[in-house]
Amino acid sequence: MFKWKDRFFFKKKYLEKAHTFYEKYGKGTVFLSKFVPLIRTFAPILAGIVKMPKATFLLYNFAGSVCWVSAMILGGHFLQSWFNQKFGYSLKDHIELITVIIILITTLPVIYKLVFSKKTVTSKE
Repeated sequence: MFKWKDRFFFKKKYLEKAHTFYEKYGKGTVFLSKFVPLIRTFAPILAGIVKMPKATFLLYNFAGSVCWVSAMILGGHFLQSWFNQKFGYSLKDHIELITVIIILITTLPVIYKLVFSKKTVTSKE
């Protein structure tokens, strides 16, 4: 892709920015992307496009996946136990609503940042 010419949906400068970003923050991005639904989809693809080293990618992708799955399993178990003991209420009956709420909570900050971030305009002189 680094040899491609600029097109409507592809700009080489964005690919170069992504490459610089992944050189600096790639490990954390791959690891933390497991915790954000929309980013989880695109971070690994972009890591491949910018040629992140395979061993580094696999290590941080695996570690992020294990941490995310562990957090969800343990969090769900202890939250269900706590709700059941404290309120006599089972969360299992409302798992769909809980899933939607979790997705919204984890996605809204990213959407907010994309919509309301200040965009800098570069002038060509």
